[in-house]
Amino acid sequence: MKWLKYSYTRKYEIDIERFPCVVIESDDWGALAGVADESLLQEYFNLCGSKRKCCPKLESKEELYNLFSLLKRYHGADGFSPVITAFTCMGNPDFDRIREDGFQNYSDIGVDEGFPAGWNGEGVVAAWQEGIRQDLWHPEFHATLHHINSRRWVEMLREEGAAGDFARQMFGIKTYSLPYHLPEYEGFDLPEQERMIRKAFQRFYNLFGRYPSVAINSDATPETVQLWYENGVRTLALLNSRLNNGVCTVYHTKPWNCQDIYGRLGDTDKSRDLAFLTRNVFWEAESPDTAETIWQICCNNFNIYKEPSIISAHRNVWSAYPASEVENNLKRWGEFLCLAEKYGVYFLTSAELGDLYRQGWSLRQTSKGKLLRKWSVCPVPPMITGAITELPTGKQVVLSDSSQGNYLFAL
Repeated sequence: MKWLKYSYTRKYEIDIERFPCVVIESDDWGALAGVADESLLQEYFNLCGSKRKCCPKLESKEELYNLFSLLKRYHGADGFSPVITAFTCMGNPDFDRIREDGFQNYSDIGVDEGFPAGWNGEGVVAAWQEGIRQDLWHPEFHATLHHINSRRWVEMLREEGAAGDFARQMFGIKTYSLPYHLPEYEGFDLPEQERMIRKAFQRFYNLFGRYPSVAINSDATPETVQLWYENGVRTLALLNSRLNNGVCTVYHTKPWNCQDIYGRLGDTDKSRDLAFLTRNVFWEAESPDTAETIWQICCNNFNIYKEPSIISAHRNVWSAYPASEVENNLKRWGEFLCLAEKYGVYFLTSAELGDLYRQGWSLRQTSKGKLLRKWSVCPVPPMITGAITELPTGKQVVLSDSSQGNYLFAL
């Protein structure tokens, strides 16, 4: 078992009393987890032996627009609505081609190209892009093939025995879901990982017009993180997790990964310009917690731990079968966002928060202009050369190194 202890430093701190902030992180967007059609649910559950109330699926444009409609009703202390940091998967199996090839080689379809036949991905990418335009959606990098090792998976599809039979049965309903992880990068040497990451990042650029600056994947090894860093990632979003009961944990079932129980939210690597985030609120699809309970955990983060709140809410909170579960989750999230709005929080992306800890300021492109947050005494960002609009007052101000606040400007 390999455990990694990073060498940390604290570059900048955040005054949480002055700048209480919430980051909503959501994994798995774009991945073909679960089943393509509700008619396949019973077969899926029979195969998996699952007793879960809901089943993940590829998000639909209708589900995305329902989520956006909810987010737009609420605003942070700076006037901006809540924003989802959507950790997105960049590829899915080309089931038809893999079958035609006799399960000899892995082939995929980039999300920038579309989705495999049988999965209704119509309008999904357009909805993502509309969410970006409305400042409600901020994609970052999750994986290519979600929690599955493409090389090992096609080997399983050829194997005799129970594991091979199960993989082929799942393949028959056009899903690659397995009841356990096959680490995405395991068995790939560094040049192979480099090619995988560059290909995935290019797909990300094709979709969103920029490369990712934040990455999260519990399949990653320390070597993977270094390759992400060399390709522009400046925030690692899952150093560890503090569960809702206050216990800090890492994934002990995944000894290959790069998590560290000793790291703190906002630590930066002494040897690299890389910030680390940790999740400290969990509100997943089948959680019984009320909005009031989750909000109290956020307040504990502010008042006891003096930290931002980073909420883990996977895609199947807002995109799943049956629709009744999604409707209930939307209602609960509306209640939570109402409480957060009344408190006067700021809603940040993971990239913004990582940058605030790395350099004291962050910059986010919005439909209204460049949103600058300068929450520490630090040098004025070099692109600021004159007066700038203070939020939410609308006053024109000139920044100095000691200035702290939220600002809007056009480059």
